Amino acid sequence: MPLTRFESWASAVFKAALHLYPPAYREEYGREMTLVFVDRLRETGGAGRAWTAVAAIVSLMADAFGQHLQVLAQDLRLAIRLVQREKGFAIAAIGTLALGIGLTSAVFSVAKLLLIDPLPYHEADRAAR
Repeated sequence: MPLTRFESWASAVFKAALHLYPPAYREEYGREMTLVFVDRLRETGGAGRAWTAVAAIVSLMADAFGQHLQVLAQDLRLAIRLVQREKGFAIAAIGTLALGIGLTSAVFSVAKLLLIDPLPYHEADRAAR
């Protein structure tokens, strides 16, 4: 059965909102979610279709954040397991990162002191005259 104009428009907005989900989740479940969305629109008649579409899209947007948090939690668990298994590499990587952050902070502190901050003298703007 072909889509009505409203169903095709609502489906396009729903598919666009699906891009808020992580790509792996969207590839696995996106098509089925869109089909269920269109089926719900067809089941709901009259003016309720607009409310059904808005509620589904708002729900989709709210759930996308939770899916990103789940992916982040999985990545953190994997990172912790890898750090525990490869302690030497982890120490070298963390040390290199700490050294880089420390040196960058030192360079920017010196640059700010020399280039941005005024000289610590009374009427320092007249010192070069």
